[in-house]
Amino acid sequence: MKLPGLSHRLSILLLLLMAGLLTACAPAGRANRNADSTHHPTPTLTPIRTATPGPPPTATPKPLNKIDAKQAEKLIADGKRRFLQSDLVGAEAAFINAMAADPHNLQAYNGLTDVYLYRPQYWQQALTTAQSAVALAPNDLNSQIYLALAQQGAHHFEEARKTILPVAKLAPDNATVQATLASVLSSFYELDEAYKVAQKAVQLDDQNASAWVTLGSLAYSLAYWDEAGAAYAKAVQLEPDFFAWHLFQARHELNVTGDVEQALALLQPARNVQPEHPWVLVFLVDVALEKNDWSTATAMCQKMLAANQPATPYAEAYSCLADVLVMQERYQEAEPYQLLAEQIATPEHWSVSLLRIRLYSERDECPKALALAEQWLAERPYSTLAMRMVGVSYLCDEQSDKAIEKFKQVLDKTPRSVIDARLLANAYARAGNVDAAHATLAAVSAFAMQDPSYYQALYEVALFSGEYADALNAAQRWQALRPYSSEPQISMALVQLLDDNIADAQRAAQRALAAGATGATLYAVLGETYHRQGNFEQAEQYLLKSLAIADRNFLAHNFILSLYLVHGDCAEAGIHVRWLQANSKDSQRIAQLQRLLDRCQPRKAQPTPQAEIALNSVAALRAARQVLHEAGVETHTVRFVEDEQVRSLLVTYTSPLDPQDPAFADQERTIGLALARLLPQIASQPDGLVLISGTGNIPRHIIYIATPAVVLWLDGKLTEEEFVKVWVRRPVDGRESGTLM
Repeated sequence: MKLPGLSHRLSILLLLLMAGLLTACAPAGRANRNADSTHHPTPTLTPIRTATPGPPPTATPKPLNKIDAKQAEKLIADGKRRFLQSDLVGAEAAFINAMAADPHNLQAYNGLTDVYLYRPQYWQQALTTAQSAVALAPNDLNSQIYLALAQQGAHHFEEARKTILPVAKLAPDNATVQATLASVLSSFYELDEAYKVAQKAVQLDDQNASAWVTLGSLAYSLAYWDEAGAAYAKAVQLEPDFFAWHLFQARHELNVTGDVEQALALLQPARNVQPEHPWVLVFLVDVALEKNDWSTATAMCQKMLAANQPATPYAEAYSCLADVLVMQERYQEAEPYQLLAEQIATPEHWSVSLLRIRLYSERDECPKALALAEQWLAERPYSTLAMRMVGVSYLCDEQSDKAIEKFKQVLDKTPRSVIDARLLANAYARAGNVDAAHATLAAVSAFAMQDPSYYQALYEVALFSGEYADALNAAQRWQALRPYSSEPQISMALVQLLDDNIADAQRAAQRALAAGATGATLYAVLGETYHRQGNFEQAEQYLLKSLAIADRNFLAHNFILSLYLVHGDCAEAGIHVRWLQANSKDSQRIAQLQRLLDRCQPRKAQPTPQAEIALNSVAALRAARQVLHEAGVETHTVRFVEDEQVRSLLVTYTSPLDPQDPAFADQERTIGLALARLLPQIASQPDGLVLISGTGNIPRHIIYIATPAVVLWLDGKLTEEEFVKVWVRRPVDGRESGTLM
């Protein structure tokens, strides 16, 4: 049961705080345009030298004095063998030596390009080597394939498509050509067409492991989970010694089931042969983040710095460090690493802008976020990721209608994208169109039941609409699909707090805290639970900790304002009133906040109970619970509440008595009288008592007892009967089952 007239204003603020909405849109990316955060110091980091950093992009092997074609063929065979055994360094050396033995051998160039494609920091070398091969033989099919893949790896998507399309027309029955075409089409978000082409590729050659991985990746993008898993398993079966296929299989397991241990078991063959590979390290970062293991995540990112060398610029290493800090809401510390990533990245690496947009949003610089996203979209109008970030930037600026239009455009292009359905549903919910939000999620429900993002979306929409039971159910299902993640646990704590299940909220938050979770929302929830239990010191500690992490956290500002108002700390309350006013566009809310502050000083000036009888908040709540215990009823809520008009002691309980029995009314009277005696003794001076009685899950009556009337009664100026007559007692509207606060 909810207190009649209780506003859902806080629930409207909540999704503004869900930073996950910005980062869950896509994996962390690479480059930014014109970042202006130069006031943050850039750390001095020395690149870690690797044993074989590879040739610089323009270098060519020094030819032998005499061409030795046979030696080149032997070296090429050795390079291919080493490559399939995941010995990338040995394969690189073999192909380079083969090029030296026979500078015109295309297989040596293509083999070397293949090696570099699987060493992501070598994207420049891959492109240069592929271009050299095409220069030697412009019409060679394999050289064109590798050039397209190298162009794609360098984020030169338009060039990659221009390269592969003519080849695909010339060789429609070549599985490798078709798999490459599918891969390039995916960069243009033409997922349905790419998926069909990938299916054709494996039909043409079911022994082509790379084609199976391409199909698996596209099937995963389209939420064909089982098909994706089967495709990755087929690739592993065909080439069991190649590390990358195990990595894809492990990633699929982690993303679909959330089973960290099984995913790590599937990754192990890759770790055995490529323990320091950037892709392996990124996977270990994600596993560590799933388990709130911040130190391991940071250590894995630091290992990635070895890939960033003068000849192999690798912005992702710094993006990784920035992302781990952002996940901890340490935005100021993330900024210099993001700047380093932007300095290293090429102009084509637009995806690094994801994190920059996030950082702009956290500083409430929504116009900058929008401008950057729109610049990205202008340069790549086919990019649904850029279009998505335009929508996210509109949400940041509270322009829900414009966000809805952008997300609808994205979802029209990617109708099986659960993430985009989530974003659109959120935008609808913010705009107050809950029916449209539910319809959006219903459209993807048939294939989204395995996706935690689906239940996260259900949770968010239910939270916005005040349907707390539905929100809790969605968060529980989300947790089942992400058993190691604390985010669903924190979400459960939040909704239980809003539904006034204080003990459950605190237990959920404490479980997340014990699992290593941190963050402003977690600390804000913990702080408010302690406040409602009357523990001022613990409440203030956690709420201040929340604001220390994210000083723009609306939830924490609202909670700590209530804390200070209840305890008459008008100076501290004024700080948060002014912040909330400065960050609100609602004139009514601004005026309401001012009235709360204006009422604080007169209340503080009122006489307080004598020291020998004064009850602090903790003692008052304890005494109220004792009253209920002695009456033999079940306690649901005992806490202080404050709205614009009054501060009250709120008590709700359920009785085993029949509400039609006169004994039920007698019990209400007895409890009301006992609780009323406490009011004048409470140091925080509540204006009255709100008492809600119920049976089972059904609220029955709401009673309001004003403190001035209690004083008159206790002073003998009112008889007990006269005192009871001034109580305001009303039946609770509606008799449907609910939850007593």
